[in-house]
Amino acid sequence: MAGFSFRKLTQSTRYIGCALAALFASQGLARAQLSGNGNLLVPLSDPQIALGAPVLTNGQVQLTLNGEPGISYIVESSPDLLNWTAIATNNDSGALRILTLEADAFAPYYRVSRAPRPLAIFALATRGNMALNSNGQTTDSFNSTDPAFSTDGQYDKTKPRTNGTVASAQGIVNIGSHVIGGNVVLGKGAQYTSATNQVLGVIVTNETLVFPYVVLPNVPWLAAPRTASGYDFTADGYYSINDNSNLVVEPGVTVVLNVITPSFNSMIQILGGMTNAGTAYIFLNGPTNAVLSQYIPKDTIVRAKHLCIFGLPALNQVAIGVSNTNFTGVVYAPSASTIVNGGGTADGFTGALVVGSILMNGHVQFHFDEDLLTNGPCR
Repeated sequence: MAGFSFRKLTQSTRYIGCALAALFASQGLARAQLSGNGNLLVPLSDPQIALGAPVLTNGQVQLTLNGEPGISYIVESSPDLLNWTAIATNNDSGALRILTLEADAFAPYYRVSRAPRPLAIFALATRGNMALNSNGQTTDSFNSTDPAFSTDGQYDKTKPRTNGTVASAQGIVNIGSHVIGGNVVLGKGAQYTSATNQVLGVIVTNETLVFPYVVLPNVPWLAAPRTASGYDFTADGYYSINDNSNLVVEPGVTVVLNVITPSFNSMIQILGGMTNAGTAYIFLNGPTNAVLSQYIPKDTIVRAKHLCIFGLPALNQVAIGVSNTNFTGVVYAPSASTIVNGGGTADGFTGALVVGSILMNGHVQFHFDEDLLTNGPCR
């Protein structure tokens, strides 16, 4: 194979949605298709992907890949750095992997991309400590798109499932007198201190749990449309928010919001109901603290995938009150110390919550929506 040359390309690419096949370079615009299907690509500060120098032996090329444990990677080749073809998928579990491929004289360039995976896979997860005060069954699950496990797309206490798993990467997990309707997953530095019979599933230890920080999408941001009562979004787009006015997303509209105010406590209203809901992806870029509230009247209940709130690393405090008002959505803020207050007439939190640490006061139920595994935001 005279004249055959190999080169490496340590460029990480990303999928736009869990169900989409289009690839975009991470250096380009991290745009999502604003379709309202929930499959937003969330830019994260993932561990770097690195390809070692390729070695040609007996008609095969060997590459050393250093990536993230437990992640599948797709290997692509190209003859010209413009046209790329997927040639292999690597499902090894470790960070360091050896890839052996058939040599292709017409494709001297190689790169790897991380296969898409859901961002929200637990009902409740923390990087650090988890302290759940009070008592009662705290987690369970349902599926808002399966009538066998929901009613009109909503949680139904007569149809519960036990996939309400909680997880901690490296903290102390104390669930008080609560019952977990799922598993408890502990990272290499985590410790479970409550009774084992409070877990309806199994307790898994020494797992590799990674909750990367969020990165703001690299897109042009438009000024958000103002009304007398706040912001009213009637068209898809990427918008900047610089105050705490109320946010209203009209039916069928999908928006990505860049919140740059120092704190966040806006009332959020998603219209359209189960059949034509609006969708809001909110990046808390400026706030160091946030109070998350939601105004969803009974006739406009939506699925969790239609409200996704992402905290960037500067966000260090979050308060969520569910004493009298339910919260439906996804909150991913792995740097934030979080307090959840319950104990009133509301049912609790429906969707998924991933934070730095959590202190829960009063009885709160977390209902994980399994629809997030296929139709929720991706990493």
